[in-house]
This record gives sequence, C-alpha cells and structure tokens, in this order.
Amino acid sequence: MFIPDISGFSDFVNATELTHSRHIISELLGLIIDANRLDMDVSEVEGDAVLFYKFHDVPTPEQLLEQAEHMFVEFHSHLRQYATQRICQCGACSSAPGLTLKMVAHVGELDKISIKGHEKLHGSDLILAHRLLKNDVPIHEYLLITEAVNHGHGQARNGLEGNAWELGKTSYADFGEVSYRYLSLSELHKKVSDPPKPTSGTRTENPVIQEVLIDSPLQDVFEVVTNFDYRLHWNKGVKTVDYEKDKVNRVGTKHVCVFDNRTIEFETVTSQFGPNKIAYGEKLNDVPPFLKEMTLYYIMEEKDKKTLLSAEWHYVLRGLLLKPMTPLLKRKFAATGKLALNQIKTYAESKQD
Repeated sequence: MFIPDISGFSDFVNATELTHSRHIISELLGLIIDANRLDMDVSEVEGDAVLFYKFHDVPTPEQLLEQAEHMFVEFHSHLRQYATQRICQCGACSSAPGLTLKMVAHVGELDKISIKGHEKLHGSDLILAHRLLKNDVPIHEYLLITEAVNHGHGQARNGLEGNAWELGKTSYADFGEVSYRYLSLSELHKKVSDPPKPTSGTRTENPVIQEVLIDSPLQDVFEVVTNFDYRLHWNKGVKTVDYEKDKVNRVGTKHVCVFDNRTIEFETVTSQFGPNKIAYGEKLNDVPPFLKEMTLYYIMEEKDKKTLLSAEWHYVLRGLLLKPMTPLLKRKFAATGKLALNQIKTYAESKQD
C-alpha cells in the first residue's frame, strides 16, 4: 500500500475559495496518479490522497524512494506554476505553492470485498496504512516505510544526499506501537525546475479602450472575466468555448472560442498596468490575415467598493499598406468592446442578487 498525501489540504480548502481549490487539488491528484512508475493499481482517491496498491510484487525501499522522488519533483514543479504563472490572487491560487507532499508505504495482508458490484480493499493492514498518515515524524515532506516493507529486502540503505533514513515509532490505540523509518525529501526541491517562460502579449502605444463601472467587488468581476465557465453568459457572439474544465486558468492556458464563421484560439497572458490594478490578457493565436498580432487586456480597478473595468485592444497591422484600415478597426473594436463590457456588467451585477 502506497499513499501520497497532500498536506495542508484541510486548511487550504477551509480557508480559501472552494471552486479554485477544487480544481487545483484535482490537478495535483491527477498528476500524482500519472507519476506512478511502479505499475501500482489505484484503489481510490481519498480527498487529499491517493491509495495505490500492488499484490505480491512488493517494491524494495530503493524502488519506493525512486518512485517518491519522481512524484515529489513532478508535484512541486506543478506547484511552481502557481507561484510564477497564476493570474488570480484569490486565497486558493496564492496559497497553493505552500502545499506539501508526504508518502507512506506499508506491506500487509489485504483482501477485496464486493459491494453492489464495486470491489473495495479490506483489511486491518489497510487501516494501519491510513493511521500512519498521522504520526510523530517532525518534518512535513518525507517518505515513511514500515519495517514490514524492509522484510525480505534487508534494511533500507541509500538515502538522499545530505539526508539518511531516520528511525521512528508511534503508538496507536488499536495497533500498539508501530516502528517505521522515514526519509526527508526536502533535498529534492533542488531538482524542481522553473516552468518555461510563457509567451508575452502585445502592447502598443494607441490601443482601443472602452470602460464601464460595475457595482460588484473587484474579485467577483475578475472571476466573471477569467472563468471560462461564465464566458457564454456575457460573450454573446461565441457559440461554444473549448477548454480544460478541471484546470484553473493561468498564464499559458489556451482556450478556443467557436463563432458562427470561424474558431479562434486564445492564450492567457498578463501584464502590469499600474498599482492597485489587476490585469488579465488574452493573446489571439489565430489572428485575421490583416493583423500581425493582437492582445485583448481587461484591467480592473477598485472604485468605492465597485469595479472600474477597462478593455484594451492592442494590435499590430501586418503591413503599412493596411494603415487606412485603422479607423474602421478602431470603430469595430470599440463597438465590440462596449457590448462585451455591458454584458459583463449585467452578468456580474446579477450574480450579486
């Protein structure tokens, strides 16, 4: 039995926005499952943990350490994206980089029981494996293996550079004193790489600008603009929006809007527009033939508990010969922006009711 557990999950969910925290944890648990190198089966996802199991072919401590190392580095590489690429400043997104990962491995007797056609693992050793998630280990990120894992393989030998296996034990009311050894995984943070630098958006000197004052808090308006679940409620020209529904929108995220006569892929970008302002940008990856590049920015600023929302179209024509099109483009972008902002205003204020 091998259980990776995301520590800090309870505080994370209780103290922060539920929707974003749910997406973040879903991403992390999916990543943990994909990082399975030992051909283990998944019994179930248990809120903040994954229960893996494997019959008969018990991995050695060294194999478990290799598995833990891979899973740990993948986990924290993903979290680093929230530190460097998040667009949202809500509690869930801003505190996600502080989540930690511990792993528990135990060997014992397991059985399966069938409940209305569904098989479930069963046995006292399964209960013990879960009990071991609550222990007396004085650190937050580690691999813990019981003495039963060592049986038949000799003692766990190799640790990580600078860290060796430590002995420990914890008493449980229903199991008595249980001995184990644990290894700090903190050294592995050195192997966590930064995500690639995402594509930046276009900034021009004379963008087309529209603005509207919305009687809603800034964070609520930001959620309406950036959450693709809401896009069809205010962007009436779009028929469908294709995106990864279980992931939080961040820098580098792509989505596709389907219109009557074409589809356009957008990529999320950010930019600084001054103090006390939140900016969200979408770069068009499928620009019309007459444009070289284009980015639409939404800039939000708090005004007496309301939100001043501005939309800015930054675009570059493909050639100087197309410059006579500028007045027509400006009028079109202005009309489109005014309509979109009024629809955002109507929908955001309706969510307050």
